[in-house]
Amino acid sequence: MNHPEDRLWNYLDGLLSLQERVALEDELTQDARLNARLNEIREIHDLLHSQELMEPSMRFAKNVMEAIALQTMKQTVRKQYINKNIVWGIGFGFVALLTGIMVYAFSSVNWSEGSKSNIKIPGDKLVSFDWANQPLLTAFMMLNVVMGLYLLDYYVGKKRRGRLEKS
Repeated sequence: MNHPEDRLWNYLDGLLSLQERVALEDELTQDARLNARLNEIREIHDLLHSQELMEPSMRFAKNVMEAIALQTMKQTVRKQYINKNIVWGIGFGFVALLTGIMVYAFSSVNWSEGSKSNIKIPGDKLVSFDWANQPLLTAFMMLNVVMGLYLLDYYVGKKRRGRLEKS
């Protein structure tokens, strides 16, 4: 047998047979709590039927399905193709490489030798600077190249992510 509230809803919607309807009306005259519950349900029923149904846009279903497919694809790619151990290994390799370059650059600098520059300082004599063999300058340029490549990767990745989110 149906739940009493289901019977009340079906009564309001006109889905009960004649026998069920008569039996429920008899119960309603005898049970005040059931009658009060019917009035509560009738208010909800009237509110539900008084509201206008909003229609979604023409592409609503397609937009939802595309968003679900894109989200599922991102999760699948993240789980299947990107191994965190490999990413950490590559990151450790880059850090080790940069550390090695910096150690080599600082160890090859002769700190006791004075600098030679070819820059004329106003009110002073001409000072010479040797541009040919400067490991510190080389290390600085290498660091700039690495930072430039990082920024380029960030910019290209940002554009790529933007294109993926739009489609």
